[in-house]
Amino acid sequence: MKLVIIPEKLEDLELQKYDAYIVGLDKLSTNYCLELSSEEIKKLKDKYPDKECFVAINKNIFNDELEYLEKSLKSLDEIGVNGVLFYDLAVLYLKKKLHLKLDLVWNQTHLVTNYNTCNYYYQNGVKYAFLASEITLDEINEICSKAKTKTFALAFGYPIMSHTRRSLLTNYFKNEQIPFDGKMHTIKEKEEYLIKEDETGTSILYGKILNGVKLLTDSNIDYAVINLFNLEDKEKLISMVNDVMNGLDREEQLTSLIGDYTGFLFKKTIFKVKKDEK
Repeated sequence: MKLVIIPEKLEDLELQKYDAYIVGLDKLSTNYCLELSSEEIKKLKDKYPDKECFVAINKNIFNDELEYLEKSLKSLDEIGVNGVLFYDLAVLYLKKKLHLKLDLVWNQTHLVTNYNTCNYYYQNGVKYAFLASEITLDEINEICSKAKTKTFALAFGYPIMSHTRRSLLTNYFKNEQIPFDGKMHTIKEKEEYLIKEDETGTSILYGKILNGVKLLTDSNIDYAVINLFNLEDKEKLISMVNDVMNGLDREEQLTSLIGDYTGFLFKKTIFKVKKDEK
């Protein structure tokens, strides 16, 4: 198992004891604090040659973006990044059309939930799958045992709940006749949620940090991911995660640091049909 970080800022890449990192591609990614150009990504890869470099293209691609996407994929292929996370199937299509050597990571957020589809994408040239955060530990292990793709999974960080192209915060503040400050805000109902907006739209995150320590000890995922967005004590967290991966018990300390929220790891999603409803 390898440890992957999603850096919040460039300085995070100076942290020790991780194997790989994921950054967004400028203009073609969302929900990444670092969204870099191909030239900037090349500099990072040269600066950290011992780290695997993955690049996220995780938004819907529109017609007027296809030319930039094609140019960017050619550049990433020449740079030799270790993989490209994709949401829109245009990425897979262009890889085939352009005969690129790029390895791809199926990253359709809430849809990566079963080994059959992982194997379908594998047969179509996709090497990795980034598993959804809404499945249980048992389901993750089933996928790991039956899928031909290598697997990524979020182990620590704020889970993404939804993303929309709509400018929800801008519209809300406009309706309230208050200037939008451009900052992330908190929604408090029964639970707490984080909501932020950029040029790609609005994202809503669950307000608790996922503690996936059991993924490190009780699963066979290939890449455990820490999203460092809005986290404190990053170096301490990474150090303790490494201890767990090396067989030491740090569950109590991790819970003390980030809380005990385990998401859906031990909680099955149940769909119920209302009475008299077909």
